[in-house]
Amino acid sequence: GLARHLHDYCHRHEVTIDYRSGMPAGLSGYWRPWNDTITLNTTLSHGEQTLTLGHELAHREDPDLRAALDARDPRYYAHHRGDCEATAEAAAHTIAALHGFDTTAASSHYIATWVAHDPDRLTQLADRIHTVVDTISPATDPLADALANTAAATKTATVARQLPASSRPGPTSARTPSPPPYATAANSVAAPARPRGVRR
Repeated sequence: GLARHLHDYCHRHEVTIDYRSGMPAGLSGYWRPWNDTITLNTTLSHGEQTLTLGHELAHREDPDLRAALDARDPRYYAHHRGDCEATAEAAAHTIAALHGFDTTAASSHYIATWVAHDPDRLTQLADRIHTVVDTISPATDPLADALANTAAATKTATVARQLPASSRPGPTSARTPSPPPYATAANSVAAPARPRGVRR
């Protein structure tokens, strides 16, 4: 299943998973690059923890974020947070779908907020998203590869179609979108709003 796949990935790549209580209200989890640790909130359900783990692993494997960290650019995430968060959630959403979990109802809101309700911006992130998906859930044969690519493209298109033009923000809010509430779903069951991210 999805949880076993993500935990096995962490084990193979020596990523530490830390379960912590007493985290700030509304915080699901975060990834610390300096010690390669993903911290998850113990108040989450097992399904919420699994989906948060997928999101944080997607941050870890985001090629643009990794390049910035390798270049020791501490400002990249803060300056490009929208792209980083949209990439991580879209990749986690696709990986969950490949393992039979449909998180569209929740992920689409999270992604749409971070791309300022702009489908073109999400399309521009497609290659970056697919790189993360292929890293965490690589295909094992040509058929699986084709199915994975199709699933990823379909999920991206689904999210893009759910961005109504009438709800697109004006220029000011497009430049500085407010941090969105995080909502996730396990087997299409809505969960509480909880933000996530990367901590230096």
